[in-house]
Amino acid sequence: MFLPQPLLFAVLSVFGISATAKSSSSSSSARRSRYTSSSDFWLAAYAYDVSNVNWPKTPMSMEEYGIHNVATMWQNRPAHAHAAICINGHWNVKNYDNLSPAMTLAYFKNTFWKKKVVLWDCLYIWGPGQQFYSFGDVKTDRMAWALDETKCSMDNVTMDVSCL
Repeated sequence: MFLPQPLLFAVLSVFGISATAKSSSSSSSARRSRYTSSSDFWLAAYAYDVSNVNWPKTPMSMEEYGIHNVATMWQNRPAHAHAAICINGHWNVKNYDNLSPAMTLAYFKNTFWKKKVVLWDCLYIWGPGQQFYSFGDVKTDRMAWALDETKCSMDNVTMDVSCL
């Protein structure tokens, strides 16, 4: 049975109130915590709130999202940055002194049956002898980069960036 969302919220409200009254009038031997039913109500209300009403949708694919963020970073890069990288996955660098603080960006994936937040780390690297390593199954759909090709190179097999 399909209930419209305002009606569903009203049903959950009534259930939360009746469950609270029921648990407070039960016997002491089988008494539940008085906060359990009310916290269940607020959990249901929160689930209703994030279900469809306030859930943002990123208007592009994950690959386009990474490319767009790297292009924006590259246009606004510091003078000493040799590469801008955004990655959704595990990574490491050779020298943490030649690395900007990582910025975490959120990609909101909203399909009919599932909602998911995908986090991306975006950063700048520079300097001689710097190496950026990616781990796991990272390919172009989960990593985007912009390089000063006179100072850095990209290995498309291992998805690693080396700066000279």
